[in-house]
Amino acid sequence: MGIRRETTLEEAVCNQRRRKRHRRLILNDIEKEMDFVKGKLRSGTDDVDLWRWKTSYKTNFSTTETWQQTREVGSLCTWGKSIWFSQASPKFAFMTWIAMRGSLLKGFCADHIRISGTSLSN
Repeated sequence: MGIRRETTLEEAVCNQRRRKRHRRLILNDIEKEMDFVKGKLRSGTDDVDLWRWKTSYKTNFSTTETWQQTREVGSLCTWGKSIWFSQASPKFAFMTWIAMRGSLLKGFCADHIRISGTSLSN
């Protein structure tokens, strides 16, 4: 096609070269698509950043909108208020929170049970 590997799409579309007919259909399709892109390009206008919102694309950025789009919405935590209250000891609140989420490490559980004198019943 006569296009260098390092060439950007803009450079490939905007350079002054005549359109070729190729034996391979894929190359003809690429030429057709490049003509289509060239028709869509508007010279003399500035490139504008657009940010995706829930309903459309806008020029202003919102961290709230970005957070809402990137996070996974989980179920509402009903027991959180009983653990994280103002007079709670952070160490015990944290360990209770980890236990309630079911994220305690097996090694920690085994050590804790061994210290308390009970046996594991796997």
